[in-house]
Amino acid sequence: MPDQTREYDAARHGVALFDRSSLGKVSVTGRDRLAFLQGMLTNDVKALAPGQGAPAAFLDAHGKVTVLLVVYAAQDRVLIELPAQMTAKTLETLDHFLISETRMW
Repeated sequence: MPDQTREYDAARHGVALFDRSSLGKVSVTGRDRLAFLQGMLTNDVKALAPGQGAPAAFLDAHGKVTVLLVVYAAQDRVLIELPAQMTAKTLETLDHFLISETRMW
């Protein structure tokens, strides 16, 4: 059996390892983390239970997609994987909205 076939079979019926080290990683914490992200992402982040993940798009203020990412819910945080080259810009945008949200209270 060719290597690809064995790898595919292992991924479908056993265990597989995917190298995701080239992706950017963001960890979002805080009591309102799900509500904070809910309005900025295209998927229903609030519906994710710990251990679940979903693809989503991060939108700008005009509803334009700025980056495609994957969101994972953990017990005490939300983890986001995105293209490494978009990590700094996405963090900058999140920080901007976090400051805005904090000032509103």
